Amino acid sequence: LIEKANKAVCSMKTILLIPSVQSLVQVLLIIWCATTASFLSTIGEPEYRVVEACPYETFTNTATEKMFTQNDVCDPSIFLDRTGCPKAQCVYHKFEPSVLASWMQLLNLAGIFWLLSLIRSFGRMV
Repeated sequence: LIEKANKAVCSMKTILLIPSVQSLVQVLLIIWCATTASFLSTIGEPEYRVVEACPYETFTNTATEKMFTQNDVCDPSIFLDRTGCPKAQCVYHKFEPSVLASWMQLLNLAGIFWLLSLIRSFGRMV
C-alpha cells in the first residue's frame, strides 16, 4: 500500500503543493477581510469633541444652548472662529457608527467564515 502511494505521489508532485497553496489562500483571505473591516469601521460621520475648555467660555453650544464644556460635541469649522478660550480645541474623537456599516461588518464576518470553510473543503476534496 505504501509503495502504491509512493508511486502516485512521485507521478504527481504538484499534489504536495495543495496544502501550501490552501494555507496561503486562507492567510490572504484573512488579510483581505481584516483590511475590509478596517475600511468599514471608518464609514460614518466624524465626531469632534472639545478639549481643554475654559470655565469662562463665552461661546454657546448650539446643541445644548449652554457654554461649551470639556468633551462637548463641536463643529471644527466654526469652533475656532467663535471661541474666546485660547487653549480650547475642537479635535477628532471617533466615527459615529452607522447602521449600514454594522450590517456590512456582519456580512464581512459571515463571508470570511464561509470562504474559509469553502477553501478548507476544497483542500479536503482535492
